[in-house]
Amino acid sequence: MDIKDIKKICVVGSGTMGPQIAMQCALNGYNVMLNDIADDLLNNAMNSNKSLLERRVQKGKMSQQQADEALNKIKCSTSLEKAASEADFAIEAVFEKIDVKRDVFSRLDEICPSRTIFATNSSYFGNSILASSTNRADKCINMHFFSQCWS
Repeated sequence: MDIKDIKKICVVGSGTMGPQIAMQCALNGYNVMLNDIADDLLNNAMNSNKSLLERRVQKGKMSQQQADEALNKIKCSTSLEKAASEADFAIEAVFEKIDVKRDVFSRLDEICPSRTIFATNSSYFGNSILASSTNRADKCINMHFFSQCWS
């Protein structure tokens, strides 16, 4: 898969990192499905993103139209099947517990199209540990984002 073929991104986890990762993807033109286990977690994530973007608009760092377009590119779902079934690229951003991460990778492997590339945002676990939970180790990577305050 070539990077220009990536159109839909799934981000799993809406804690500290997942919403910001989803927002960065949306700001760069990608359609994003943000997934977590509960609607209240997803609502909090989207409210956080709205606040971050509002501050950027108020400071003149982006237009209201750019902020609105980015927010509209992010959809949320508590169903991993719905969030990942059409993903070209899936980014795991759940908490640093190996069993949970391995389960996410295994479930993504069952749900996602064969073309889908998997990335972990882990700063602790290497992708080889997680890739062994899939049938596509050649499509698993580490991709680390840093949390930022968006001042």
